[in-house]
Amino acid sequence: MGSPIATAAGLTVPTALDQRHQGLIDNLRGATDQDFDRVYLQQQEAAHNETAALLETYSRVGGNDALKGWAAKTLPVVRSHREMVDQADEADAERPH
Repeated sequence: MGSPIATAAGLTVPTALDQRHQGLIDNLRGATDQDFDRVYLQQQEAAHNETAALLETYSRVGGNDALKGWAAKTLPVVRSHREMVDQADEADAERPH
């Protein structure tokens, strides 16, 4: 089931991972116990950076007012989560491996 805003905009929300995102999951599954946290945090940092950039751009120049509003409202949440990932990454870097 898609989001109400996406449905109202006539968009179809994917129901499965694309090949790129499945590859990220596969990388996590293949990571050693020692490398898992580092790989996970790197993926999370990249995902949050990408999401923030998409939301920021759409909130400024998007073609659908409802989606623009949603993007603007969601952007601070994604930025906050990115800060949490940064803090976790710093803590992991300081931890003996």
